[in-house]
Amino acid sequence: MLEAILDDHHLWLETSGKDGQQADFAGADLIGMDLSGMDLRRTNFSQANLIDANLSGADLGGARLSSAKLDSANLSDANLYDAMLFDVNAAGADFSNANLLMAMGSNANFQGANFQGANLSRSHMLGADMSGADLRGADLRGTVLWKVDLRGAQLDAPASELPIARGDPITEARRRLVSRIRRLLFGALHGAR
Repeated sequence: MLEAILDDHHLWLETSGKDGQQADFAGADLIGMDLSGMDLRRTNFSQANLIDANLSGADLGGARLSSAKLDSANLSDANLYDAMLFDVNAAGADFSNANLLMAMGSNANFQGANFQGANLSRSHMLGADMSGADLRGADLRGTVLWKVDLRGAQLDAPASELPIARGDPITEARRRLVSRIRRLLFGALHGAR
């Protein structure tokens, strides 16, 4: 069944939504599932249970992982470009060498997560709990770390010296959210599912 859903999703991606169907695993129980190296772009994993799942090397670009449970999941070397990680619980997850460029992680729980060598540039972590996380070697250029708990986090530089974006992160987050909604509506009006 999983293979058929993913084949349909791949067709949907290849045909820009004309054929196939977008994968929707919202609320699904995927505990310990091996999804390593799979093309899961734009998949909906909202509220899915992915505890201990293996997503290493998976392409999750533009995926919706809001309120998903990713505790102790392996996302090393995964592509999470532009992924939505609102309210995600990823305590102890492995994001080492993952690409989280422009990801949105508002109110996310990343306690004790491993971000060694990860690309977090231009991502927005608003109100996220990154206490005890390992951020050594992570690219944080332009990252918005607004009201983020970094107590006990391992960093290459003191938190006060991080090259994070300044200004109003709420306004920037709203702008990006409006842009995403417009893209989704445009896709819906032009045949994408």
